[in-house]
Amino acid sequence: MDKPKGKGAGVRTRTTPSADDAALGVVVTTARLAVGAARVLTWAPGVRPLLARSAATGRKARARGRERIEEVAQTALSGPEVGRIVDGALAGPLPEAVARSSVDHHVGDRLAAELEPERERLIEQVLNSPDFGLALERALSSPRVRTALANQTTTFAEEIADDVHARSVVLDRRLSVGPARAAGEFGGMASRTVAFIVDLVLAQIPILVCAAVVALVSSFVGALRPAWLFGTLAGTGWLVFVAAYFVFFWTSGRTPGMRLLRLRVTDRSGRPPTALRALARFAVLVVVTIPSALPILFERKRRGLHDFVAGTTVVYTD
Repeated sequence: MDKPKGKGAGVRTRTTPSADDAALGVVVTTARLAVGAARVLTWAPGVRPLLARSAATGRKARARGRERIEEVAQTALSGPEVGRIVDGALAGPLPEAVARSSVDHHVGDRLAAELEPERERLIEQVLNSPDFGLALERALSSPRVRTALANQTTTFAEEIADDVHARSVVLDRRLSVGPARAAGEFGGMASRTVAFIVDLVLAQIPILVCAAVVALVSSFVGALRPAWLFGTLAGTGWLVFVAAYFVFFWTSGRTPGMRLLRLRVTDRSGRPPTALRALARFAVLVVVTIPSALPILFERKRRGLHDFVAGTTVVYTD
């Protein structure tokens, strides 16, 4: 670099041209001249159609080249050699390495995060489609689905009954004393009490319906007179209906409550009691309810006073 010839801040300096800079300038100038010449050449007569045909030929050659590459790749991949290579790779440690790498790099979580918006959209689209509604309606109305639901309901009820029965048997043994504790085949205080309560509740349902009808009629025609007579008739009707309920089911061996608790009432011969025995059993049970049940706690066959009078026993059954 030459030194400045004068003093002062405004004096410029001159630089010596570099060979690299000169060469780069020549290249750039030559490129610009070539581009300009090419642009000028395109306006010459007959050159533009030639360029268009050349461009079309180039595009066709590119397309044929891609097709050829695809054919070669397909031929190579369908060969037996590729199959042997893949089989050997799968037989080696590659699958385990891929699985381990997928877990290490959380590939599943990343894919789920990427597909989450699309998944919600697809689910909503499917649920809102009329075809899905029609398919769901057909599936729910099919006989197989109805049978499966009925079986499931029955199974659930049986599971509840089994659980109640098992718990009541354990409680019967704990409440029993003396010889009654070893009477494993006879129904005890807990199971018989629960069955009796269930039967009382079921017996009240028709009575409540009849009472509602009577109350409705009374609201139109007025209260029945005299009141004491109506009360006596209602109480008598209640007692007769409850007695008929228990006698009817006892003569068949078990009431609905006893069926739930897996109990059965039998006479001395093992058959269901007759109507007369069942009526006598109910009469004693009503007259002396609590004292009648106390012998169940310690009697060797867990019989109550009403069982002694009627000659019956209550046993567990399947």
